[in-house]
Amino acid sequence: MQEQIQVTILCITYNHGPYIRNTLNHFVNQRVNFSYEILIHDDASTDGTAEIIREYAEKYPNMFVPILQTENQYSQAVPILARLYPKCRGKYVAICEGDDYWPDLDKLQKQFDFLESHPDYSGVAGVTEFFDDDGNTTRPPMPAVHYAGKDATEWAFLNAAGGNIASNTLMMRSSVVHNPSFVRANEESPRVGDILLMLKIFEDGKLYVMPDIFQFHRDQSRENASNYNSIFNWKQKFTHCVDVLNAITNNFEKPHDLSKWFEKNLLVMYIQACRAGEKQGFMEIYHQAPARYQVSLKWLWLKNLPGRVFAKIKWLTKG
Repeated sequence: MQEQIQVTILCITYNHGPYIRNTLNHFVNQRVNFSYEILIHDDASTDGTAEIIREYAEKYPNMFVPILQTENQYSQAVPILARLYPKCRGKYVAICEGDDYWPDLDKLQKQFDFLESHPDYSGVAGVTEFFDDDGNTTRPPMPAVHYAGKDATEWAFLNAAGGNIASNTLMMRSSVVHNPSFVRANEESPRVGDILLMLKIFEDGKLYVMPDIFQFHRDQSRENASNYNSIFNWKQKFTHCVDVLNAITNNFEKPHDLSKWFEKNLLVMYIQACRAGEKQGFMEIYHQAPARYQVSLKWLWLKNLPGRVFAKIKWLTKG
């Protein structure tokens, strides 16, 4: 009889040819005492990524579950995660994108043991380190050092108070991603899913952040990089922010206050829209947000003015 799958690794790839072998090697070499599967979705890559996935699937047929698209789904706003989450067969689900990797070969075992012995926790995460294609560190680890080794909080996550957590370090109970309301939210917000996932974890239980480095994240600079910031302009990103608010408001069982999170994005998008002479376009998107999040832009500007002035003075006087 086939051993029950305890963990599903969910991996999404697109044009990750230069990195995917390293990522997959760190998947298959995890040191564990349980059975796990690798559910990997390639979104019609054009750089040989799919061929490499096929190679690994043939070598490890009992481990890989490849889904190889022939037509790009993301460009059509297909809710990829909403389609993939129900396919995860493990008791727990871990996430990693195809251009990042897990440097700790005991990652899955550590997180599995934690969740097995802590039934009141819905997820467990770790620390992310950032580097470029040349191996140089690009920014400080996340979450902040003082935050690792503790329970995470929704407030710190939404307010970026040292509590930012990368989804690629997570392991969560499959009940989180199988929840119908969560799947519907991902269908309504097909471009941005990380914040939905984090809030659902907080909604279902507690989240612990191990002090271990569980992810090396690439800040890509190559011309055909497929990261979010290189694909979308301010108008598209702002639409995605509003989609997140509506998806959570319409589908989540418990209330979540994303006021601070939205205000931070709101001010950035407003400035970019004004610079582009597209204030009217900004307002059209803005009025699609839930009414509770539609604050006075003049008040928001004045509220953030002291911080902006201080930052400008600090920049002018540095050195």
